[in-house]
Amino acid sequence: MVWVAQHAVLGIAALALGAAALRAAALAGAAGLERMVAAAPLAAAAACLECVVLGLAGLGSSPVALSAAAGLTWLASLRLPAPAVSVPAELGAWWAQRSRAERAWVGAGGGLFLALCAWLLRYPYVGNDGVTYHLNTVVDFVDSGTPTDLVQSTYAFPTANHPLTNELLLSWPIGIARSFVPATLWTPVALLLAALAAWVGLRALGIGPRVRALAVAALCLLPLNLEHLGEPNSDTPALMWLLCAAALAAGAGRHPRMLVPAVLAAGLALGTKTTVLWPLLVALGAGAYLARGHLRRLALPLAFAFAAALVVGGFWYARNLVDHGFPLWPFVEVPWSDPLPRLLELFSHSFLERPRVTLEGRVDEYVETLAGAVLLIPAALAVPLLAHRREVGAAAAVAAVALLLWAGAPITGLGDVIGLEEFSISALRYLLPAMAVVILTLALAARSGGPVGTVASAVLAIAVLWNLVAAARLGFPFLPGLGTLLGGALLGAVMVFVLSLRRPRPSRRRPPRAAIAIATAALAGALLAAPASGWVQRHGAVARTQDAELVRWFAGTGHLDDEQPLAFTRIRYAPLAGDRLERDLDLVPQREPCAEARRRGWVVFGAPFTLPVRGRPGERFPEIAPVERCRFRDRPAYRSALFRVYSSDGGLSAAR
Repeated sequence: MVWVAQHAVLGIAALALGAAALRAAALAGAAGLERMVAAAPLAAAAACLECVVLGLAGLGSSPVALSAAAGLTWLASLRLPAPAVSVPAELGAWWAQRSRAERAWVGAGGGLFLALCAWLLRYPYVGNDGVTYHLNTVVDFVDSGTPTDLVQSTYAFPTANHPLTNELLLSWPIGIARSFVPATLWTPVALLLAALAAWVGLRALGIGPRVRALAVAALCLLPLNLEHLGEPNSDTPALMWLLCAAALAAGAGRHPRMLVPAVLAAGLALGTKTTVLWPLLVALGAGAYLARGHLRRLALPLAFAFAAALVVGGFWYARNLVDHGFPLWPFVEVPWSDPLPRLLELFSHSFLERPRVTLEGRVDEYVETLAGAVLLIPAALAVPLLAHRREVGAAAAVAAVALLLWAGAPITGLGDVIGLEEFSISALRYLLPAMAVVILTLALAARSGGPVGTVASAVLAIAVLWNLVAAARLGFPFLPGLGTLLGGALLGAVMVFVLSLRRPRPSRRRPPRAAIAIATAALAGALLAAPASGWVQRHGAVARTQDAELVRWFAGTGHLDDEQPLAFTRIRYAPLAGDRLERDLDLVPQREPCAEARRRGWVVFGAPFTLPVRGRPGERFPEIAPVERCRFRDRPAYRSALFRVYSSDGGLSAAR
């Protein structure tokens, strides 16, 4: 019951932050979907700041402290001027204007999204980056209660030196609920917010509904988004914050105060992923130009927003500057910084350096991963030659620079380690910010009308169809089948249609709206406790990562949810923290004496494999750490080609 209550409290805390953010967003002049887009970075920045401030006292992951902070944030927001039209009144007026058919379509969309989320919770697939990097960082935040106390996840690469705003934000709901459910739901929610932000931004630019819908679908349905939909990642959230910042900046001409949440969104975007930097600078610059006559009046709120953005998004870069000599370390080195980790040296090649060898024998994989982007990119670069419109040419120039920056970035070219060629294909995810500008270029061309507009619209439509075909090919365990999605959509449409037939009874006394909202949020949160139970075991059943073997073995022995610490060599696997994140996970230092390593209790030795390095016959990667050569006196409780597991008391018999 305590776990159910924690999830219910998460629902109420999320409602409190959301209500406070929506009230604050109204001060920027935002209304309708604009208000939601403006509220998203306000709520996220508040959650991150609460984790950071409470982390100074080691309470950054305390369910009680985080929930209380959310409640206090809502109470503080009540001191702000009340919006002229409340969100419930605004929604009610909008809903009243919809026909029954339109309401059914809204219900279908909601039902489809809920069916998708339910399926993802039923089959919580998490990929390699998720189990070894993103979730490990969240587990560290939750375990320590402070964002500065991190344990490295692998010997090969310092993942704790990445920009970690997304993981900090995820630690807020996971810290309150003490489950991995928010990690599954965050990426689909981020993609939904990205779609809303893209819609709002394109509308602010005067692009019609049909082209808007095509552009949003062309971007959000890219396999680069969908293949990681059910797992924590930083690419889709970074895209979402970029789109929020761009949409708010586009509206700054009408409502200059929208620059304030735009700056917060920019901080969240840059703190999540460095790949957004170029389009982010262009978007903020355009927003500042549109609001140029009001910048002096907005100096104070912009200064506060900039300071908050530095805290939530700039901390990681400042830390790397102090600890390693350069903000972008470990991806970039300069003469006065620490050298690159060996992994980055071997994968430092860009696509521009090695275009032929990178594509050789892998063109089909690139096309399969890019899908509609294969058509969108050349079309966006060519359309200015036909459109002859200044805004189309400017957008194409920004897109061209973004594409060149991607092509010149590390990891985008074929690496030197034989057997890890998929790294360069995985780096296609870094194209998402550039793809946003590519699609904007085509949308602007479509807005111009005429033959060029028709061609641009056709390109967007074909890209959407291509993306849908690619999504269907992804299949299990990445996406549900068509029947699941259509069933959810049909159920949602029917429910909304049936509810619309009911006529309100004016004589009936209704509870206050606040009470209804709180009860609904608590119930929604409490329901998440059901999929939270057994999440790790279900992940182990569908995952294709190495930790799935460990999950199945620990589950079979009844030790999956133990609270005894678990130490790993080579790589830590976050799901082994258990459904309630009660088990401490650690990485055994590479040179720790064998006797000390054995005293850690449960110890998992990863297979000390090495791979040859291309063009260097005598070198292999990674090096085998001294502790990986340890052999303990007691027999492993479990041994396979990938792992040796030693129990805390040596009492389990060996198993294969």
